Amino acid sequence: MDDPKQIPAQIVLQMAPDPATSSDDRGGAGIDLAVAFDYLDMVRSRLWLALSVPVLLVAIAFGYLHYTTPKYESSSQLQIQLKPMRVSGVDTSTYDPMASGGSAQNYSDSVNTEIELMQTPEVLNGAFEMLNLAADPEFVVGNPVGVLASNLTIAQKRRTFLITVAYRSTDPQKAARIANALGDLYVQNYQERKREVAGGGMDRLSEQLESIAKARDEAQIALSEFKSKHAVMDLDYERELRAKRISALTETLITAEIEERAAQDTVDTITEWHTQGHVGAVVELLSNPFATTFRQEQLRMQMDLPELLRTYGREHSKVQTQEAIIANLRKAIDDEIESSLVGLRLKAEGRAKGRQVVTDAIKAIEAELVALDAFSSDYSRLKDTYSAAETAYRKVIARLSDMKISTHTDDFEGNDFLRVVRRAVPNLSPVSPRRTRTLALALILGVGLGAGGCIFLGLLDTSVKDQDEVVRCFGDTVVLGSLPAIAEGESELVAVEKPLSLLAEAFRGIRTSLSLCLAGRNERCFAVTSSEPGGGKTTVALNLAIALAREKPRVLLLECDMRRPRLRNLLGDALPVDAAVGVSKVLIGDCELRDVVGHLEGLPNLDIALCGPVPPNPAELMSSDRFHQVLAAAKEVYDYVILDSPPLLHVADAAILAGAGVPLLFVVRLFRTTRHDLRLAKERLHTIQAKCAGLLINNAEVPKRNRYGYYRYGRYYRKGYGAGHGYGYGYGEDAPKATDGGLADGGSSGGRSAR
Repeated sequence: MDDPKQIPAQIVLQMAPDPATSSDDRGGAGIDLAVAFDYLDMVRSRLWLALSVPVLLVAIAFGYLHYTTPKYESSSQLQIQLKPMRVSGVDTSTYDPMASGGSAQNYSDSVNTEIELMQTPEVLNGAFEMLNLAADPEFVVGNPVGVLASNLTIAQKRRTFLITVAYRSTDPQKAARIANALGDLYVQNYQERKREVAGGGMDRLSEQLESIAKARDEAQIALSEFKSKHAVMDLDYERELRAKRISALTETLITAEIEERAAQDTVDTITEWHTQGHVGAVVELLSNPFATTFRQEQLRMQMDLPELLRTYGREHSKVQTQEAIIANLRKAIDDEIESSLVGLRLKAEGRAKGRQVVTDAIKAIEAELVALDAFSSDYSRLKDTYSAAETAYRKVIARLSDMKISTHTDDFEGNDFLRVVRRAVPNLSPVSPRRTRTLALALILGVGLGAGGCIFLGLLDTSVKDQDEVVRCFGDTVVLGSLPAIAEGESELVAVEKPLSLLAEAFRGIRTSLSLCLAGRNERCFAVTSSEPGGGKTTVALNLAIALAREKPRVLLLECDMRRPRLRNLLGDALPVDAAVGVSKVLIGDCELRDVVGHLEGLPNLDIALCGPVPPNPAELMSSDRFHQVLAAAKEVYDYVILDSPPLLHVADAAILAGAGVPLLFVVRLFRTTRHDLRLAKERLHTIQAKCAGLLINNAEVPKRNRYGYYRYGRYYRKGYGAGHGYGYGYGEDAPKATDGGLADGGSSGGRSAR
């Protein structure tokens, strides 16, 4: 009966969703969902830490709540009045430190001042003595006033003028009593301070009143004597009066200058026109009625003269008489023009004299102002001194009257600056500790610290976690298959002892993948190596040789790790060979390869050559001609030659094998091989120009949540669920045993699977 059909592990891996698939192909979850699963893996792999931290913090919280004495808080409220009674004198800061302006900042400063005054040692000592707290056990140890202050809280309620006085104690009745006592005591203390301020201020004002009155009288006498000496009633009035006179005279002066200039311009114009013979224009400008009449008559007779000359001739008496009249009229016009010019000149001279008079008057007034300025500073000083003394005197009299009224008033409630508006009552609900909040906070903090610690430790772990990282590092190198982890206590000879297990099936898949990769290539010799010890290379080499031997070709497994050989420990009594002989003896020429090989029961096609005695110079043996001869002879006899070689990064043996042309099967153990080691191995392979036949991913089943669908079936295989899931036969330890000593592949006693 033929073996059932084997599905290569590499092919089965492709049935799962590709981790590199875009987020659009997976419904938008994409990388964010993968990262979230990674963080979840970090927490699940360290679940003990994630659970122990919150349990520890909750236990500490329970202990704290159990051993802590509960405290109760009671509070009273005091109100700050917006209109404090002012009892100050001239200097507000001197007589009333509590008085303030109307601004919000000043009110806030006043409230803060009162809060600080409530917590002074004087107030606390007074409350301590008034309540007789010396016998209270709470105040016996340490500083009693310090204990009182440590449990006291005084604060302003936001956006109000209310002050809350709160006190905490193990007794709710005592907390209310102390809160009320502190409020009452401070109000009483404030009223006493207020009366003291009023009384002290009145005494000081009385002392200052006499000196202020004397200074005022002296200033008044000095001012009066100054006015009498300089004959002035009020210097400011005198200045204002002279300024008005100067203003009026200046207007008169301007008018006189304008009229003088106009008269002179008229005289000059008439003289110039008359000289040039423009008599008509001059007469028109002067507006002289006689000159105008004479001018009209002259023009009329001149118009009649040409007619008379034609009629009578020039020698006629009428013509001569007409000419004589015209000459007389011309002379009369000239006389009138001259007379008008004389009048205009006299008028211009009068305007000039008036202008000079006004100018002299202005200069005299200015001289008077200069004389006033000479003693104006003395006058201003005397006047200001008297005004300041009078103002101070009136203020002192007014404040003194207010203070007398306040001193004789016993009830301050109507004008009080500070008063109690709500008294404290016992509060039976403890404010410390709060059980629910403390436990919830401990739980939340524990969960956060536990998960954060797991993630932090996970981020510190630089080991390779999945196949994607290996593929990204090695690039085009093919992944032949992935191997799940071997359970703790389970034998590493799974291909022999449990041929139907998931791990054995994985090796069969690797065998098939290897056969497919080598199709058409003449490669039948491989060296199995890893980057560091503990990668599982020896287990992989042994089980891969067993899987290859089940296909009935001849397979040789050479243990070339001559520094830390492990095959003897893995096989034990299953391989009956002499430990005194092995590959090391063959390489030094003491025996032949056929003399050191052994066989496992039920696998006659598999020859295993152990290391034998550990040589002192394994690298020299691996690079010797004898090794190349032995290897060449083995290739001629066997279909597959598997070499278990040392780690690549620690010793040079694997590099020597690669230099000899032996392809490497590189084993990467997830969750142990670090990214740094992986990069170094890649660089080492590139440096020695080694041929890497493929990658084998070991320990791929950790953690239990995998991204590769093939390995998700592992838990079902181990439990015996299902009957092969379409593979044609069942898995699990409950499957029927093989008839050929448990070594048959897939329960078959004969036949060969298709390569």
